[in-house]
Amino acid sequence: MGSSAVLLFSCILSTLVVAGFSLICTECEGEDEKTCKGSPATCPPESEFCMAVLKSTMSTIEGGQEVKQYKRSCGEKSMCSQKESFTYSDGVIKISSSCCSTSNCVPPMPALPQTKTEKNGVSCMECRGSGDTPCTSSTRRDCTGDEKQCVALTITAKPSPDTSLSGCGTPALCMKKMDFKTGDTVQEMKFSCPSGSASLQYTLSLLIFAPIFLVKVIG
Repeated sequence: MGSSAVLLFSCILSTLVVAGFSLICTECEGEDEKTCKGSPATCPPESEFCMAVLKSTMSTIEGGQEVKQYKRSCGEKSMCSQKESFTYSDGVIKISSSCCSTSNCVPPMPALPQTKTEKNGVSCMECRGSGDTPCTSSTRRDCTGDEKQCVALTITAKPSPDTSLSGCGTPALCMKKMDFKTGDTVQEMKFSCPSGSASLQYTLSLLIFAPIFLVKVIG
């Protein structure tokens, strides 16, 4: 058998092996593990894990009641074992994930991050906007715990107008996008970290150490 034939055979064999061992994960959404009912789906090559995501929302506008949403799907390694939180003017959103790596496996129930009250030196603008009303405010929030980044969130749930929120969040939320389905409504969440949202702690450090650095350079 020539070298070109051997190479072609190896490529075909590799393709068959990959196709034969593609990961299969259940895709579903619900309030928890018991209500999440769906069908198995073949994952794309980049998804090597079956993932579960749990989201908790608690808002004073909604009466202060905790609302949980649970979702299972295919996932990538970077999506696993996340624990994120976002605190804004009238509520808090917590998101966590867990994974398993065999076909039709059930990921462990994700554990939501704990609430921490100690201040971390970061100060962020907090506000709520809706539709054409922008999210702007002169009110600032002292961030706590692992929420060391100023974060903006846009929530889209048609036909309702978009909701925009700003507050304190964990750094990994920057540029994160996710969606959750409730009935026939799909809620899309887009997080971002606005430029110039450096922490108060970092700003103070620059004010303190910059003159010392300049003295050393000039000297």
